[in-house]
Amino acid sequence: MVLAELAPVGIKPLRVETTGSGHVRIAWQACPEKAPREVVVVSTGSDRCGKLNARALVRRMLKADNVSLSETIKRTPKTTTLDKALSVPTETPSLIDEVRALRVIRT
Repeated sequence: MVLAELAPVGIKPLRVETTGSGHVRIAWQACPEKAPREVVVVSTGSDRCGKLNARALVRRMLKADNVSLSETIKRTPKTTTLDKALSVPTETPSLIDEVRALRVIRT
């Protein structure tokens, strides 16, 4: 999850290493003037809040380094089933085509 936050802004991790206790330590450097940043993330799937907290921490660190994720990620709005159902078709068949289709069905 942390690497997914760093990738859109073009930051590659300097180190990704596992600790002896089942955690992952990730280090990166957003700007050369500052020291490398480091965060420790849980690697077990049961600690969902730990992953979300680590993501929030990384976002705060990037914001402190003047790297904004909100400017770089452009998310497209999802189209729901209701939107698809209520949308108007782009191409409507002509009356002649509809009559021909009805004649083919009857025969």
